[in-house]
Amino acid sequence: MEFQNWPINEIKMNKFKYIFCILIMTFTNAFAWVEWNHITGNSHSWNNPQNWGGIIPTLSTDPIIRGQGSGHEAVIDSSVSATGCTMWMGYSGQADLTISGGTVTVGSDIVLGDSAPGIATMIMTDGSFNHTSGWLYVGFNGANGTINLHGGTLTTFKVLLSSANAHMDITHGKLIITNPDSIGVISEINGYVQSGRLTFFNGNPQAAYKATVNAQGHTEITASKRAADVYNPSPANNSTGVSRNPTISWLPGTTSKRVLPALIDFKNDQTLCEFSGTAIYSTQFNVSDNQRTLLSLGEVFGISEVTLNGINLGHRWFGEHNYDVSNALIIGTNVLEIKVITTLSNYFSVWENPVAQIWTTDRQPVSEGMVGPVLLLKQE
Repeated sequence: MEFQNWPINEIKMNKFKYIFCILIMTFTNAFAWVEWNHITGNSHSWNNPQNWGGIIPTLSTDPIIRGQGSGHEAVIDSSVSATGCTMWMGYSGQADLTISGGTVTVGSDIVLGDSAPGIATMIMTDGSFNHTSGWLYVGFNGANGTINLHGGTLTTFKVLLSSANAHMDITHGKLIITNPDSIGVISEINGYVQSGRLTFFNGNPQAAYKATVNAQGHTEITASKRAADVYNPSPANNSTGVSRNPTISWLPGTTSKRVLPALIDFKNDQTLCEFSGTAIYSTQFNVSDNQRTLLSLGEVFGISEVTLNGINLGHRWFGEHNYDVSNALIIGTNVLEIKVITTLSNYFSVWENPVAQIWTTDRQPVSEGMVGPVLLLKQE
């Protein structure tokens, strides 16, 4: 193209228009999105272009499932490899996504339930969901968000269940959180469990969960069902659950024994509320078979150590205080000893030490000891 006959100001103007057009095109492509619009009678498949206005989402486009209501859910099965950049669900109505196989790869934030009155539900029974970057927001801006992980693997950097409208339930699936701060992740998961926003096996109170750190430094969350497999060890005195006959070793060096009618949080006991040291719980119980080989201590505030029939089974610092007793359990009478080592916090509050008093000023007593329930379970 020749410019020699063009006025210089016209050349500059056309050049400006050309650059401006490029900027508009770049801006448009960077924020491209496609919206789910399922038509009754059509396939629900994610890979059906008719559901996306002719354009199936890619890693450079944002899939939006605004919420058409019941009967218009998106489906990802074993034949689908779904992709997306930022994924939005439940913006103004009910949005449902079912994953029964295949793979999903999302490269930026995921929002399940974007703003009230939006409702978003993701049900995963198989397949692999790879959230490579960003956060997974559930129940955002007053919307309701739910994840039912019943199979497959959901991998994300962070799950945010900070809203009372957020809920996640795990059964046979696996949640992998890639955030390298595994201690922080486990603490956050425990908080979600305590608040009821993260449940297992549809909120079954007898279900258990396990948080482990894999070789890559990622935290894996799995659940196990134990409702029908619970066995309360029957102690010699025939009381319910494990006999409570702890030996209390106080920090200054004194030792005392006390029979507890039930496992208690030391902070709620008038005598033990200032305790810091080692509590040794001991009992005997009988078993008629070796089918139940997982000893669960329930809720423990402190470091636990277990000895069964004279065999030391190790200790647990945090997370679930579960022990494999398959190599120590015998048919008949078993002798169980559980040590719980508490922190110094409650003792510091009464210790006549200026530094300790400053550290504990306006500090409420913390939970200490083993609250249980102590159960012998089948391993899955």
